[in-house]
Amino acid sequence: MKESVYVMAMEIGSEFPDGITFDELIEKIEKKSGKTISINAKYGLVEWFVEAFTTDDRIRASSHKPFETYRTMIPSYFRDKRDFYLPAFQDFQRAKFVLSGKTFKQYIDYLELKESREQALKANRTAKVSIWIAMITLLASTIIPLFSKPIPQPPFEVEVIDDKTQNQALELEIRALKEELQRVETLIQTYKSDTLND
Repeated sequence: MKESVYVMAMEIGSEFPDGITFDELIEKIEKKSGKTISINAKYGLVEWFVEAFTTDDRIRASSHKPFETYRTMIPSYFRDKRDFYLPAFQDFQRAKFVLSGKTFKQYIDYLELKESREQALKANRTAKVSIWIAMITLLASTIIPLFSKPIPQPPFEVEVIDDKTQNQALELEIRALKEELQRVETLIQTYKSDTLND
């Protein structure tokens, strides 16, 4: 967005807390914008300048006409009535002006609005990126299962297979151990009875 001459004037004025002359302001605006300000634009700018900037009371008092009439005198300069108001205009040209409090507040409000707008645009871009990521993720989660191998399903019935040959071998081993144990017990009893008799 192209910055207006008035916004540039407020920005430049805020950079000069000790004041700036109207001619210096015009020069800096032209340098910043890279364009020459036309006479008609200067006319509008000087009317705004007299309202938006303020100066020392000594300048006002030393003027041949009251400062408050600059509103009518200065624009008249641009209408080729320079000689009539020459002393007042010379005071105006020498005077250093600073932003008025009201104008400075307007400039601060403009900067805050501009920053809010930039952040809103950034948040909007971030939201759009987030939405695209969510859409891609949703699409991927829908398409990937179509092309992947099927996931094995657990069996619905669990069937226990009983191996009878293994059970029969275990039963035979258990019987053999029981018989061995009975023989050992018989031998122990025989040994005990023999030792008691002797």
